[in-house]
Amino acid sequence: PQREKPQLFLRRDVRLPLEIEKKVEDPLAILILFDEARHCLLKGFFPAPDSKLITLASLLLQIIYGNYESKKHKQGFLNEENLKSIVPISKVKSKAYHWTSRILHEYKALSTSEGVSKEMHHLQRLFLQSCWDIPTYGAAFFTGQVYTKASASNHKVIRVSVGVNTKGLHLMNMETKALLISLEYGTFMWQLGHADQYFQIHSRDNKMNFIVHTKQSGLIVKLLMKLSGHVTPTEKGPTDKYAYG
Repeated sequence: PQREKPQLFLRRDVRLPLEIEKKVEDPLAILILFDEARHCLLKGFFPAPDSKLITLASLLLQIIYGNYESKKHKQGFLNEENLKSIVPISKVKSKAYHWTSRILHEYKALSTSEGVSKEMHHLQRLFLQSCWDIPTYGAAFFTGQVYTKASASNHKVIRVSVGVNTKGLHLMNMETKALLISLEYGTFMWQLGHADQYFQIHSRDNKMNFIVHTKQSGLIVKLLMKLSGHVTPTEKGPTDKYAYG
């Protein structure tokens, strides 16, 4: 947390309800949403089952390279450099090489499907549709760390990415990109800590408690309040410090 520095991004409004995004039809708006979703996927911020990641990879191949060509898109076509443009960086070396035949199979099926429009904004929208059910889709991410008890005498520090969206709160291991916990609003309680240097989470379902240390705690809690429906943008007060999601 001491090394945290402000970063500026052009990104999707985290407060935008998914129901509104689903109605977007403007090609330029779809392109902007697609670019951000692809960036999040490749950076590892979209934890999803292998089958989902393979489908997304095949869609990206169609978008980037056009229709499948058997002479050009052979097994060796998907080298490490090409894989980096279609699968999460955390999967490139661990799993992606085992996926190449499945990715190419889905790519070929997509290219030859008469029921799928090959118009660019239609393909980009199809990509977005495949991302919508991923828990962290549309989340604003913050950096922080949690302490776990490694033994009776010491603690292990885990650097985490804290995601907040209209669905809830999500913690990801910053190094491995593994989803550590995903909590929907209505299932957890939060409390802002001393000097806004940390916040505490209590899960009502599994009785789990944990503390996230980050300089951005105040901002995270305010966002949780807004997105859970506990506070409107004009409301302020001591209730910002703690509430049920």
